Amino acid sequence: MSSISSKARQTQRTLAEIDAMNTTPPDWEHCGTGAGDADPVGCRGIVIRSTGRCLVHCDDTERQSYLDELSPGADIDLRGTTLGENMLDALLDAVRDTEAELAPRIGDAEFSEVVFTGDARFDRTKFTGDARFDRTKFTGDARFDKATFSDTAWFYETWFTGIAWFPQANFRGDAEFSRAWFNVDARFNKATFGPAVTLGPMTCERTLNFESAVFENSVLIFAAVRYVSCSKARFQEPSTLRLLHAQVDLTDAVLLHPVTVATGSDPYVRRVFERDLPTKMSIRSLRGVDAAMLLISDVDLRNCVFTGTHHLDQLRLEGEWQFATTSEVARWRSGMIPRRRSRRQVIYEERL
Repeated sequence: MSSISSKARQTQRTLAEIDAMNTTPPDWEHCGTGAGDADPVGCRGIVIRSTGRCLVHCDDTERQSYLDELSPGADIDLRGTTLGENMLDALLDAVRDTEAELAPRIGDAEFSEVVFTGDARFDRTKFTGDARFDRTKFTGDARFDKATFSDTAWFYETWFTGIAWFPQANFRGDAEFSRAWFNVDARFNKATFGPAVTLGPMTCERTLNFESAVFENSVLIFAAVRYVSCSKARFQEPSTLRLLHAQVDLTDAVLLHPVTVATGSDPYVRRVFERDLPTKMSIRSLRGVDAAMLLISDVDLRNCVFTGTHHLDQLRLEGEWQFATTSEVARWRSGMIPRRRSRRQVIYEERL
């Protein structure tokens, strides 16, 4: 009951923080539809052309005229607009590239403070300029399957209510997920990150999935999360995972340079991720990992699988780390009664 109540209180607090901005007019010329005493700002959607209204509240003729003027590679600025599934589909249809397997292609994409109602599907979309989703709210699933981000992808303080899908996404520029909130899972399996990136601080209610992801340069992953999978992930430069609460699976991860895995802390993630969970992160498996490239600090190793780990004798341990201990056993002297009892540290396999 306490964990459920904690989660409910936390969700209410975080939503209140995100919605607080609605009482302040945005920095752009906005639609204002529905403004009144109770809501002095009204619709926050940016006005399109000279209509004085956003894409949703303008009339059908104006909306169709706006869509007809779009072409593959066009810049799109829909800050503050509320977009349903049909409206987003129409928008992406207008920028589909007939010479690139009908994949949508957008130049600079400004979706900051947009509210996507229902699922938002950006599958295979090519963002050739900056892609901004700052303070955006996805009320359903957010799908960026096989999307390509050629420049910076901004997801600052973005709220993902459903599952965030980024499988096989290609980040060729910076990927900024600072203070992003994933209410369910964030799935980056088989994604490729080109430049050095910092993913976080961010929070995730369930799983951060980096299975088979490729990090071509250094990465810092900083998150409060329940479970992290880096199975078969490839770290090609020195990297760091600083995690709070997490259980981490590193099975068959490829470490070409030193990688640090440590319990991390940050005032933001502590404030927005209060849970009845152990603060210290734990590692579930190092099977198949080259331990010579691994530094572990302040980590719980009591249930970690070491079978199949390479160069285990070169594993570096720092800070406060934990192995399991045996039950108390008697130490004997020949022909005598037990002298004393003692414990010793053991790895997970010794307890099976």
